[in-house]
Amino acid sequence: MTVTDANGCTASDSISIALHADPIDVLQDVTACSTTSISLDAGNPGASFLWNTGSTEQVLDPNTSGTYSVTITTPEQCSATFDAEVLLTEPPIVDLGPDTSICEGEQITLTVGAQAGNIAWSNGSTLPAIEVDQSGTFTVTITNGTCIASDAIQVSLLDLPADLLQDITQCIDQPTILNAGGPEATYLWNTGATTPGITATNSGNYSVQVIGENGCPATFNANVQLIQPPTVDLGADTVLCEGQLLRLDAGNPGASFLWNNGATTRRMTVSGTGTYSVTVNNGCVRSDDLSVRFDPSPASMAVKEFHTCLDDEPKYVVLDAGNSGASFDWSTGESSQVIMAGAYGIYYVQITNQFNCSVRDSAQVFEFCPATIFVPNTFTPNGDGLNDVFIPVGKNIAELQLRVFDRWGGLLFETTDLTMGWDGTYAGELVKNDMYVWRMTYKFFTDEVGSVGFEQNQMGAIQVLY
Repeated sequence: MTVTDANGCTASDSISIALHADPIDVLQDVTACSTTSISLDAGNPGASFLWNTGSTEQVLDPNTSGTYSVTITTPEQCSATFDAEVLLTEPPIVDLGPDTSICEGEQITLTVGAQAGNIAWSNGSTLPAIEVDQSGTFTVTITNGTCIASDAIQVSLLDLPADLLQDITQCIDQPTILNAGGPEATYLWNTGATTPGITATNSGNYSVQVIGENGCPATFNANVQLIQPPTVDLGADTVLCEGQLLRLDAGNPGASFLWNNGATTRRMTVSGTGTYSVTVNNGCVRSDDLSVRFDPSPASMAVKEFHTCLDDEPKYVVLDAGNSGASFDWSTGESSQVIMAGAYGIYYVQITNQFNCSVRDSAQVFEFCPATIFVPNTFTPNGDGLNDVFIPVGKNIAELQLRVFDRWGGLLFETTDLTMGWDGTYAGELVKNDMYVWRMTYKFFTDEVGSVGFEQNQMGAIQVLY
């Protein structure tokens, strides 16, 4: 600077001024989890520090939320005060509890409660609670913005007791044991028993609660059907006659049957000697057998039909019932093995042999005389019941045609019926006394089996008289 006075004198001088720098503000607000170590560094190395906590260190480690301020004085005695806002967030409380076990078929609820934050389970769920019914390690993590907390739990799945009960159907007279397991478990039956096994004495449903050695409970059931055994009685051993039938009935409708001949029906008809047995199964199995003997029955007569002409000697037929030594009862009242049949017809005989077996038999005597035919030459159709009809008669006539003509050749009567003759009328009126011509064709039976011979013809005259 230069100064000039009134005299014109001048003088000058100068001064040097230096400015020292103020402290620099390097503090920043902090938001962090309370479990995280944080530091506030005031910076400005070489300066002196005075924090509102009383600390004189450059770096402060706050452990609570709040406003932290520091006054910084440089070596040049320049001072400035700065502050920072510290927000410490408490971490979520996550505690799934100790490792645990559940029984097969059960489930356990794992929960973190009602907490703010994002939830992430190891199975992908984001809900506060999950249901677990299987073994494994389950982890949950909660993030509330600044803090992260997690926990894990090991869940073991315990086996249930094995179901050893089975439904039973068996005979009531057999012991019925229900066994639920070994002695390492505890038991409670619906009968009140506490033993591993019980004896079922009645039909019905039986249940037991089994608590295994690992503490897992289970309830099992079995249905017991106790069946009365079938009563099988084929009867006493028996003797029958040949030709008779014996019907065997094993009874017990609804059961299954097996005979010793392979039949599977309830009833069987027996016709031969032997021992017959059957096994009946209605859930219980019972058997019975019997022996049957069939004694010989009398033999049938060797000859049962006789074709003969009793008009000829010896005028009888010998009927032999056979079965020598048996007893005989003929419909004629005779009791011999052989009788002489002197009439046409059926002869019955009851034959009883030494085994007291009987048979009823018969023989028939048929008329078979030499074929003949006779034609009368006069008849009197006057209605007196004697010789009123003109008709040929004979034996073994198979076919016949009879025609009657007047003397001029007019046909008055014709028939092919062996039982129908001419009654002496024409057009409903009796003919007059006169001679009339007849013509006849016929055939004879030539043997007892009905063979028919050749056709024959005859012609003649008949006198009508009143």
